[in-house]
Amino acid sequence: MRKRVFAVLALASSICLTSALSNAAPFEEVFKVEKIVGECSVQAPGTAQFINAVDGKAYPYGTKIKTGRKSSAVISFSEGNTCRVLANALLTITQDVKDEKLKSILLDAGKVEVKLEPDFHKTNNDSLNVVTPTAICGAIGCTFSVDVRNEKVETIDEKTQKTEKIDFLVSVIMCDEGQIQVNGHDFKIPMDNEDGLVVATPTDRSFIRIKNIKGSFSAEIRGSDGQPRTVELKIGAVMKIWRAKSATGNMWNVTILIAQPDGTLGEDGAISFSEEILPGEEGAGEGGSETPSGEGERAATVTADNGEAFTTTTTTTTTTTTIPRLLVVTTVGQVVPTTVAATHHHNPPTPTPVGRR
Repeated sequence: MRKRVFAVLALASSICLTSALSNAAPFEEVFKVEKIVGECSVQAPGTAQFINAVDGKAYPYGTKIKTGRKSSAVISFSEGNTCRVLANALLTITQDVKDEKLKSILLDAGKVEVKLEPDFHKTNNDSLNVVTPTAICGAIGCTFSVDVRNEKVETIDEKTQKTEKIDFLVSVIMCDEGQIQVNGHDFKIPMDNEDGLVVATPTDRSFIRIKNIKGSFSAEIRGSDGQPRTVELKIGAVMKIWRAKSATGNMWNVTILIAQPDGTLGEDGAISFSEEILPGEEGAGEGGSETPSGEGERAATVTADNGEAFTTTTTTTTTTTTIPRLLVVTTVGQVVPTTVAATHHHNPPTPTPVGRR
């Protein structure tokens, strides 16, 4: 069983990159769509409609791509650096406005398989993010996949004891070779060869749930004392994060619950802390319920995966807000800030027990 410390990971990555040959092809100014099978359409920046993609044609960054049932296509950023788009996918290929070397795959639905040369980002400082509705992922010359889907999960209403189904946004991230890092507001998780995890959140963003489904790795989170700490996530371990505004509306109240496969919480099982809401964070994030003046909070019992229960609070309100994408898979071994956000009508979170996935 291996434990990871970020400083050691960074050192190992540096040694690996130093020894690699610097012959990776730099990313082109445009990307190509190739090897189209079945239906594949594109929507160019500034246009209103999708049109059929042309095999081998180059497209500008900012283009949306959509594949049909039993369809696929390959996006080529440069020789040896590709992304295979599978069936029923919807994504946008973007370029950062401040850093042209930073490219992002904004994956709204479907599965992509990314394959990068070992030293692709070293030649010209290129970097590639995969951004999903639930987290961020990055890598150092690797092969990995990200699958975004919408699933219905059964939960039990504590008051009525009735079973109901809630829509979840789910991201399945698998690292086949190399190194990646998965990042969210309150966590960083380095992964390497044959590691896998699932990140899920209900559509109201009332909490985020991370489960180790393959391998053994650790997560860096913040402790109750405000200092970073590393916690081990064994296969089957679950980490849940609730983030909600305080009654005054100027602080985030964050609760992190970590349950190991045997149901024990351990010394790092339950962590709570508060942090100031910075300018630009007024919109809802993880657990992002808004708190307008004059509306109070009400308590709700939240059940952990091991059956233990504790009390949290949510605020009942209906508001229109900007919900940022929560998960990014980054390809340079560190989080690259993004300004991508999707606007939704934010329904009030239901203060009922969180069911098991």
